[in-house]
Amino acid sequence: MPYKFYSSREKLKRIPLYYFLLILIACFPIIIVATASCIAEANDCVINEAGAHPCYIGKTDYGELLSVMFVFVWLMLVTIPGGIVALVWLTYATIHDVRFHSGKGRTAYDTWLEQLKNRR
Repeated sequence: MPYKFYSSREKLKRIPLYYFLLILIACFPIIIVATASCIAEANDCVINEAGAHPCYIGKTDYGELLSVMFVFVWLMLVTIPGGIVALVWLTYATIHDVRFHSGKGRTAYDTWLEQLKNRR
């Protein structure tokens, strides 16, 4: 890693926020589909991927909107694997930078980079 992801100790305090946002973005389609399913079930509406069915909630038809929200389930094919890859990368960057800022010395990678710079 040629640069430090967290350039100071103060930025290390943001790690839980980064993990929370990553999990929220990866699970976003699940939240949308669950919301659509709960709304449809509470109002005795039919919801599926075949198409929009009439769903009246207080004189307004929300069938098309609920159908589109329900199709968000296919977005999980991208967000879940992408979230796993991002989670692994964020964990690697976190471990590297926590070790660098811990005061226990440098990592082997940092020592190797310094040796390369000194050869010039």
